[in-house]
Amino acid sequence: MSQDWQHTVSWIEQELGGKVKNSRVQGRWRTASFFDLEKDGRTVLMYFRGHRPGLGKGTKRLLLEMRVLQVLDQYVDALAAMHKIDISEFTDTHLWCPQT
Repeated sequence: MSQDWQHTVSWIEQELGGKVKNSRVQGRWRTASFFDLEKDGRTVLMYFRGHRPGLGKGTKRLLLEMRVLQVLDQYVDALAAMHKIDISEFTDTHLWCPQT
């Protein structure tokens, strides 16, 4: 385990609680790893993405990326909810409905 990953694991465990297990490096141009976080008797599958090489070690770009991904997760949740609407709800709209 590299010294950088050891530092990252310590940070994850401090910030999220629990214990990092079974880390698996994702072969990429950027530091990235899948890992299991054991917390409160459960195992949570997680993903860590590090800084982009050449852009410095500030957190501004990572915070921006995190916020964009949070918005997209909200979009996916809304899209999933839309797809759960029963087609019969559209009966009075007089839209053409393909036969299933």
